[in-house]
Amino acid sequence: MKSNIKKVVPHPIQIGVLIWSFVHLLSTGDLRAIILFSSFAAYSIIDLIFTNKTGENEISYSIANDIVVIVVGLVLYSIILYFHEYVSGVQIVEKGNLLFFLP
Repeated sequence: MKSNIKKVVPHPIQIGVLIWSFVHLLSTGDLRAIILFSSFAAYSIIDLIFTNKTGENEISYSIANDIVVIVVGLVLYSIILYFHEYVSGVQIVEKGNLLFFLP
């Protein structure tokens, strides 16, 4: 879906991978994790430096597209966070707490 996010963040995927790898570097300290997440972070930084944006996107899209993209992203993030234990073996959310994002 086309949105205006690329006007604010030129490479959203690389920024996301960089944030993901940095957060995992902060939370894990073993050598395997440091090598893995440092390599992802280095790849993202190198790609951000050497990737040129080919042209300015002057087309403005509807704000509804931005809202849909953000809501879908938050829902997918919540699903990934809830099932993190089954994917990686590390529990982040308490079992049975479907409303884990509410205070």
